Amino acid sequence: MANISNEITTLRIEDMLKELASLQTNDFELFLKRAAALLERKKLPDFNSKESLLIDKIKNGGPVPSFWEKHDQLAQKLTDETMIDEENQTFLEMTTQVEEWSVERLQLMMELSERWNVTLDEVRQRLDVTPRATAYA
Repeated sequence: MANISNEITTLRIEDMLKELASLQTNDFELFLKRAAALLERKKLPDFNSKESLLIDKIKNGGPVPSFWEKHDQLAQKLTDETMIDEENQTFLEMTTQVEEWSVERLQLMMELSERWNVTLDEVRQRLDVTPRATAYA
C-alpha cells in the first residue's frame, strides 16, 4: 500500500513540475517565493494561538523603525554633546519608552519560557531575538 501511495505522490509531483515548466519566468519566480514562504511556515512548530500571540509581540512589538532612527540621532547628539534641552527631554521620554518595551518583552519571553519549560536564553535562541547593536546609558 505504501508503494501505491509513493507512486501517486510521485505522479502528482511530476504533474506539478510540468505545470510549473509552462509558466512565464515572472510567474514562476512568484510561485517560488510563495512556496518558500509556505515551506518556512510549515517548518515552524505548531504553536497554539496564545503562544503565537506572544511570539508576534516579542518579535514585532515595540517601537517602529522611525522611532529608532530618531532615538539614534538624539543619542548621537548626546555623545557629541550637541543636544539642546528640548532634544534632551525628548530623548529622556524615548528612553523611558524603550525601557518599558524592554520590560514588556522580557515578561513575554518569561511567559513563553514557562510554557515551553525552557530557559530564557533558549527562548531567545529559538526566536532569534537579539539586542540592538547600540545601547545608550
